[in-house]
Amino acid sequence: MNEVLKRIIDELYAQKKKTTELCKATGIANSTFSTWKKENREPQLKYIPDIARFLGVSTDYLLIGKDGRYIRRENDKVAARAKINNESLPISERYHAKLQEYRALFDRSIEFAEDNGFIDAHPCFNQYVAMMLNQNVEKKRTPAEIYKRLIAEYGTLQGIKEGTSYWLADSSIPDNRIASEEVELIKKYRELDARGKETVEFILDREYNLAAQAANTPQKQPVNDREKELEEFRANWKRDREKQKKSVPAKENTV
Repeated sequence: MNEVLKRIIDELYAQKKKTTELCKATGIANSTFSTWKKENREPQLKYIPDIARFLGVSTDYLLIGKDGRYIRRENDKVAARAKINNESLPISERYHAKLQEYRALFDRSIEFAEDNGFIDAHPCFNQYVAMMLNQNVEKKRTPAEIYKRLIAEYGTLQGIKEGTSYWLADSSIPDNRIASEEVELIKKYRELDARGKETVEFILDREYNLAAQAANTPQKQPVNDREKELEEFRANWKRDREKQKKSVPAKENTV
């Protein structure tokens, strides 16, 4: 069966919708759709936008099997890799580009987990980065200064097979659950344009640096109530002693 037609029919089946409903909503004659199926024809391009709207999918998905999310992700990845290897750029910009690449790969891994029914077990982004950094291939292809900074901030974890970027469900890795709230945030992040993603990354990096500074600032340890009482007792005792010394008249020397 023609691939475009197959995706249309698969979506109709998945959404429990009828071809007659699609035809009525899009203005396509029932006989036309029947001819497509009977003769295995690809639907005319002029109908694709209306069909996509009815099914709630992108035209990219119907035509090539990949939606706008895939295209944006691949564009982000290509742009990020170009920056990472551009030595004329500041190291901070190249570092953020590496994180952009990881977010694109993370999104792809999340999508795979969604399609295969183990999204709830997928690691969060920080853990995913640590798993990627654990690969020898990542160490070789990432500039040393960027790799060193990433290791300092994320560390390493086992969990992703060498040379791949997909996390496969593995119960041997503890505490790697991704919260439903994180899934929703990831979905919102996917819909942002390049400027929106840069803004989010800037804010996250700023908050991380503030948290790191706070963590490295020595904090005065609180004194418990008993210690406070003892300190007050000692202070009062010393003050009373000083008062007593001042109130007692000096003894006269006798010959």
